[in-house]
Amino acid sequence: MNTFLSFLSTYLRMLKKLVIKICQLLALALFFLCYPFAVIYAWPRYFFKRLIDLPPKVLLSPIGGPVPYFNQLTLKKAGYQVDIFAFNWPKYFQSIKAGYILSDRPVMAKWAYLSNYVFFFLTALFKYDLFEMPFSGGLLMHSSLRKGELLLLKLAAKKILVAGYGSDCKILSQVKKGHKYNNAMDRSDAAEAFPESVVRANVLRAQKYADVLISGGDAIHLGRKAIILPLATDLKFWSFEKPPKGKKVVILHSTNHRSHKGTRFIIKAVEKLKDSLPIKLLLLEGKNFEECRKIYPQADIFITDVITGWHGFTAIEAMAIGRPVIAYLRPDIAQHHAYYAKGRIPIVSANPDTLARAITKLVKDRKWREELGQKGRQYALKFHSFEFVGALRRIIYEYIWTNQKINQKIFEREVKRRKLI
Repeated sequence: MNTFLSFLSTYLRMLKKLVIKICQLLALALFFLCYPFAVIYAWPRYFFKRLIDLPPKVLLSPIGGPVPYFNQLTLKKAGYQVDIFAFNWPKYFQSIKAGYILSDRPVMAKWAYLSNYVFFFLTALFKYDLFEMPFSGGLLMHSSLRKGELLLLKLAAKKILVAGYGSDCKILSQVKKGHKYNNAMDRSDAAEAFPESVVRANVLRAQKYADVLISGGDAIHLGRKAIILPLATDLKFWSFEKPPKGKKVVILHSTNHRSHKGTRFIIKAVEKLKDSLPIKLLLLEGKNFEECRKIYPQADIFITDVITGWHGFTAIEAMAIGRPVIAYLRPDIAQHHAYYAKGRIPIVSANPDTLARAITKLVKDRKWREELGQKGRQYALKFHSFEFVGALRRIIYEYIWTNQKINQKIFEREVKRRKLI
C-alpha cells in the first residue's frame, strides 16, 4: 500500500509539472502571436505623445518596498503618472503599501505563474511608455523570457531605466578591489541571493539595452550610462525630536544585514569604550517600519554603516529627526555624489580604524551633537525630499523621452543650469 501511494504521489507531481509546462508554452505561443500588434501600436503611440508633448506613463516594478514607493511619490511630485506593480511587499514596510501587489491576490498569482507572466507584460506594453526596474528584472523576472525582457521592451519603443541600490547590481569581486573596507568584505557569493555570474550578466544586459542606469550609494561601477541620484524618502514620517536626557548616551545601529554594514566592528568598538564612556548600544534587527519610528527617538547617536563608503535610508531618517550620524563616506565614492553633497553633508565619516575616536568625540561633546542634528535635519529636508529628487529625475526622464544623450556629466551640467543646488 505504501509503495502504491508513493508511486501515486510521484505520478501526480510529474503530471502537475507537465500541465504547468504545457500551460506556460501555450501562453508563450499566444504572447508571440500578440506581441507584433503591441509593437505596431507602441511606435505610433510614442510619436503621437511626443507630437502633442505628453509625458510618458511610468511603471515601477516589480519588487515592492520603500524604494519603489518613495520613487512613485517622487515622480508624482515631478508631474508624472506612475503605477507600481510588485510581486510582493516586504514585512518591514507592510504598514505602507502602494500599487498592484500580486502576492495579495492568490488567484491572480497562480494565473500569472501558469501563463509565464507574459500577459501582465503584454498588458503593460499597451498601457505604459517608460519602465523602471531593478537589475534582476521587471514583469518577466520569473518568466522564461527574463533574459529577453529588455530587448522586447526596446523593440516596442519603450524607454527603460534600470535602477540599482543593492545586491541586484553588486558585483562583489569588483566592489572588493582596492579598498580595505567595502560593502563586500564580509560577504560571500554562496550567501547572496544571486551568484555573481548572474548579477554580472544582468548588469551587462542593462548596460546594453537600458536608456539610463540609475545608481546610488556605493554602486559606482555601472559604467557610462549610470547616473548617481540621492535617495528620496517621505519626510513626513520623521519629525524633529528632542534628544533624550538619560545618564548614558544611547548609540543606535539598525541593520537587517550585519555582513553588509560592518556591524561586527560597531559592536566591538562600543564594547571596548563602555568602560571609559557612559554609552549603551541599541541594536535593532528585524524591526518593521512602525517599530523603528518609535525606537529611533530614544537614541542620541546613530552609527549606520562603517564599511560601505556611503549612507542609506537609516542615516537620512536619523538626520531628519535631528540626530548626529556616523557613517563611512569613502572619498572615491563621495566624488560621485559631490554635485549635491560636497561640503554639505553633516555626517561624521568613520571606518573601523577611526570609529572609536569618532564615538568618543561625539559622546563627550553634546553641543556638537546638537549642531549636527540641526544641520542634518536641514540637509535631509533639502537633498532627500520628493521635490528635490523629483526635479533631478525630471531631467533624466525628459532627456530619454526626447531621445537626447545623457550621462553623469550632462546631467550635472543640467542640474547646475536649472539652479537646483
